Amino acid sequence: LGLSPGQTALALGLVFSGGIIYYVIPMAFIFRDFDLLLSALNAILMGTVAGFVLLSALLQPTLEALVARVLVRGADRRLLGIVLRNLEGHRTRSRRTALLFTSTLAFLIFASAMFSLQAEAIIGNVKVLLGSDIRVESANGPLDEAGLSGLLDRLRARPDGERVVRDY
Repeated sequence: LGLSPGQTALALGLVFSGGIIYYVIPMAFIFRDFDLLLSALNAILMGTVAGFVLLSALLQPTLEALVARVLVRGADRRLLGIVLRNLEGHRTRSRRTALLFTSTLAFLIFASAMFSLQAEAIIGNVKVLLGSDIRVESANGPLDEAGLSGLLDRLRARPDGERVVRDY
Protein backbone atom coordinates (compact mmCIF):
# COMPACT_ATOMS: atom_id res chain seq x y z
CA LEU A 1 0.00 0.00 0.00
CA GLY A 2 3.00 2.30 0.29
CA LEU A 3 2.47 3.04 3.98
CA SER A 4 5.47 3.11 6.25
CA PRO A 5 4.91 0.86 9.30
CA GLY A 6 6.81 3.29 11.51
CA GLN A 7 4.78 6.29 10.40
CA THR A 8 1.55 4.32 10.72
CA ALA A 9 2.39 3.25 14.27
CA LEU A 10 3.35 6.83 15.16
CA ALA A 11 0.11 8.19 13.67
CA LEU A 12 -2.01 5.63 15.56
CA GLY A 13 -0.18 6.39 18.79
CA LEU A 14 -0.71 10.12 18.38
CA VAL A 15 -4.42 9.63 17.55
CA PHE A 16 -4.80 7.41 20.63
CA SER A 17 -3.05 9.87 22.96
CA GLY A 18 -4.97 12.80 21.46
CA GLY A 19 -8.25 10.96 22.05
CA ILE A 20 -7.34 10.36 25.67
CA ILE A 21 -6.26 13.95 26.23
CA TYR A 22 -9.09 15.73 24.42
CA TYR A 23 -12.04 13.39 25.05
CA VAL A 24 -11.47 11.07 27.99
CA ILE A 25 -9.95 13.53 30.47
CA PRO A 26 -12.63 16.24 30.02
CA MET A 27 -15.34 13.56 30.13
CA ALA A 28 -13.90 12.30 33.43
CA PHE A 29 -14.06 15.84 34.83
CA ILE A 30 -17.61 16.42 33.63
CA PHE A 31 -18.92 13.16 35.11
CA ARG A 32 -16.62 13.37 38.15
CA ASP A 33 -15.28 9.91 37.41
CA PHE A 34 -11.90 10.16 39.11
CA ASP A 35 -11.08 6.51 38.48
CA LEU A 36 -11.30 7.17 34.74
CA LEU A 37 -9.27 10.36 35.10
CA LEU A 38 -6.48 8.63 37.00
CA SER A 39 -6.53 5.70 34.57
CA ALA A 40 -6.20 8.09 31.63
CA LEU A 41 -3.32 9.94 33.28
CA ASN A 42 -1.71 6.61 34.10
CA ALA A 43 -2.04 5.51 30.44
CA ILE A 44 -0.45 8.78 29.30
CA LEU A 45 2.43 8.28 31.74
CA MET A 46 2.99 4.68 30.60
CA GLY A 47 2.89 5.81 26.96
CA THR A 48 5.46 8.48 27.73
CA VAL A 49 7.72 5.94 29.42
CA ALA A 50 7.37 3.54 26.46
CA GLY A 51 8.13 6.41 24.06
CA PHE A 52 11.29 7.29 25.97
CA VAL A 53 12.38 3.64 25.92
CA LEU A 54 11.93 3.48 22.14
CA LEU A 55 13.66 6.84 21.72
CA SER A 56 16.63 5.58 23.70
CA ALA A 57 16.81 2.56 21.36
CA LEU A 58 17.04 4.93 18.39
CA LEU A 59 19.79 6.96 20.02
CA GLN A 60 21.79 3.93 21.21
CA PRO A 61 24.30 3.70 18.30
CA THR A 62 25.13 7.39 18.51
CA LEU A 63 25.51 7.28 22.30
CA GLU A 64 27.65 4.11 22.08
CA ALA A 65 30.08 5.81 19.72
CA LEU A 66 30.13 8.96 21.87
CA VAL A 67 30.84 7.01 25.06
CA ALA A 68 33.55 4.99 23.29
CA ARG A 69 35.24 8.18 22.05
CA VAL A 70 35.12 9.69 25.55
CA LEU A 71 36.44 6.60 27.33
CA VAL A 72 39.16 5.54 24.86
CA ARG A 73 41.94 8.08 25.37
CA GLY A 74 45.70 8.33 25.54
CA ALA A 75 47.72 5.28 24.50
CA ASP A 76 44.53 3.30 23.94
CA ARG A 77 43.45 5.76 21.24
CA ARG A 78 44.78 3.35 18.59
CA LEU A 79 42.14 0.81 19.66
CA LEU A 80 39.20 3.15 19.01
CA GLY A 81 38.54 1.72 15.53
CA ILE A 82 38.52 -1.84 16.88
CA VAL A 83 36.20 -0.85 19.73
CA LEU A 84 33.79 0.90 17.34
CA ARG A 85 33.75 -2.09 14.96
CA ASN A 86 33.18 -4.42 17.92
CA LEU A 87 30.24 -2.29 19.08
CA GLU A 88 28.82 -2.32 15.56
CA GLY A 89 29.24 -6.10 15.27
CA HIS A 90 27.37 -6.73 18.53
CA ARG A 91 24.75 -4.04 17.98
CA THR A 92 21.76 -6.43 17.94
CA ARG A 93 22.72 -8.02 21.25
CA SER A 94 23.59 -4.62 22.71
CA ARG A 95 20.24 -3.21 21.58
CA ARG A 96 18.34 -6.05 23.29
CA THR A 97 20.33 -5.58 26.49
CA ALA A 98 19.85 -1.81 26.40
CA LEU A 99 16.08 -2.19 25.82
CA LEU A 100 15.84 -4.63 28.72
CA PHE A 101 17.86 -2.36 31.00
CA THR A 102 15.95 0.77 29.99
CA SER A 103 12.57 -0.93 30.37
CA THR A 104 13.53 -2.24 33.81
CA LEU A 105 14.77 1.16 34.94
CA ALA A 106 11.64 2.87 33.60
CA PHE A 107 9.43 0.33 35.38
CA LEU A 108 11.27 0.85 38.67
CA ILE A 109 10.92 4.63 38.42
CA PHE A 110 7.25 4.30 37.45
CA ALA A 111 6.54 1.84 40.28
CA SER A 112 8.30 4.00 42.87
CA ALA A 113 6.32 7.04 41.75
CA MET A 114 3.08 5.05 42.04
CA PHE A 115 4.00 3.74 45.51
CA SER A 116 4.88 7.26 46.69
CA LEU A 117 1.58 8.55 45.33
CA GLN A 118 -0.36 5.75 47.03
CA ALA A 119 1.44 6.33 50.35
CA GLU A 120 0.59 10.04 50.27
CA ALA A 121 -3.01 9.23 49.32
CA ILE A 122 -3.37 6.79 52.22
CA ILE A 123 -1.98 9.36 54.68
CA GLY A 124 -4.32 12.02 53.29
CA ASN A 125 -7.33 9.70 53.46
CA VAL A 126 -6.56 8.75 57.07
CA LYS A 127 -6.26 12.42 58.03
CA VAL A 128 -9.57 13.22 56.35
CA LEU A 129 -11.30 10.21 57.87
CA LEU A 130 -10.03 10.64 61.42
CA GLY A 131 -9.53 14.40 61.53
CA SER A 132 -6.74 14.23 64.14
CA ASP A 133 -3.62 12.33 65.16
CA ILE A 134 -5.53 10.35 67.78
CA ARG A 135 -9.16 9.38 68.15
CA VAL A 136 -10.87 8.01 71.24
CA GLU A 137 -14.10 6.03 71.02
CA SER A 138 -16.09 4.08 73.55
CA ALA A 139 -18.20 1.00 72.94
CA ASN A 140 -19.73 1.25 76.43
CA GLY A 141 -21.53 4.59 76.18
CA PRO A 142 -20.42 8.23 76.37
CA LEU A 143 -16.87 9.17 77.36
CA ASP A 144 -16.08 10.93 80.65
CA GLU A 145 -15.35 14.35 79.18
CA ALA A 146 -14.33 15.95 82.48
CA GLY A 147 -11.89 13.15 83.29
CA LEU A 148 -10.37 13.17 79.79
CA SER A 149 -10.03 16.99 79.83
CA GLY A 150 -8.25 16.84 83.20
CA LEU A 151 -5.87 14.15 81.91
CA LEU A 152 -5.10 16.08 78.72
CA ASP A 153 -4.55 19.31 80.72
CA ARG A 154 -2.06 17.53 83.02
CA LEU A 155 -0.22 16.01 80.03
CA ARG A 156 -0.11 19.38 78.28
CA ALA A 157 1.29 21.10 81.42
CA ARG A 158 4.41 18.88 81.54
CA PRO A 159 7.83 20.38 80.65
CA ASP A 160 8.79 20.37 76.95
CA GLY A 161 10.96 17.22 77.13
CA GLU A 162 8.22 15.15 78.76
CA ARG A 163 5.18 16.66 77.02
CA VAL A 164 3.14 14.22 74.93
CA VAL A 165 0.14 16.48 74.30
CA ARG A 166 0.76 19.82 72.60
CA ASP A 167 -2.84 20.95 72.28
CA TYR A 168 -6.35 19.56 71.95
